[in-house]
Amino acid sequence: MSPPPPPVGGHLVGRAGRSRLLVLLGLAAMLLSVTAGGTLLALWRYDLLPRDAAPAMTNTAGDLGDDTGSDLGDGVGETGGPGPEFKDVIPQTEAAVDPEREALDNLEEISRRDRATVSPRGQYVAQLASKNPGIYDGRQTTADGSHTFQAVDILRQYQALHDDPANGGTPVVLLKSTDYGKRVLYHGEPLYVTFALGDFRDRQDVLGWCARRFPGLSGDALTNQCMVQRLRPGS
Repeated sequence: MSPPPPPVGGHLVGRAGRSRLLVLLGLAAMLLSVTAGGTLLALWRYDLLPRDAAPAMTNTAGDLGDDTGSDLGDGVGETGGPGPEFKDVIPQTEAAVDPEREALDNLEEISRRDRATVSPRGQYVAQLASKNPGIYDGRQTTADGSHTFQAVDILRQYQALHDDPANGGTPVVLLKSTDYGKRVLYHGEPLYVTFALGDFRDRQDVLGWCARRFPGLSGDALTNQCMVQRLRPGS
């Protein structure tokens, strides 16, 4: 008696059929695994999945696209959590101090202070210096050997004259040329004028004091350094 024919559309398969089916199922499983792994990796790289869902991988500079191998570039800390927040920081630098501006401010402050203590009434005084920034004096030189005086040079000259023990106790003050007399301007600007306010009765008293104060000078050089002046009220 011959065996019955296999049922059409049935669920029974032979041994060879089962082997081919297992191979196909294995290949399909591998393809699905690779595809899923690649998708997970892509999603992790673009932060579409949480970090703890990322597939295991070697953390190298080449994998992360970072030449330094640092985590700082993609905002991830060493523990896999959010790293420090980075913001554009503009360095704050102190404004550079302008020596000329600072010297002018000092000259203005000193002249205001001294003006409050001096009452021009026609008294005799010894004028020791008279300058404003940019003035040229062929007989006197600045600390760097120039004959052109800037604010820093004028302030330095005033301080040297004010502090010199050779004054013998005679007060030395700084006024502006617009504080007294005809309120003189030089090139449209007031002059900073240094005066010695001695107990001078007349012109000769001033000349005698100048000679004692600057014993190494005479003639025009002495007159250029120390001259007779009268402080009259402004007009």
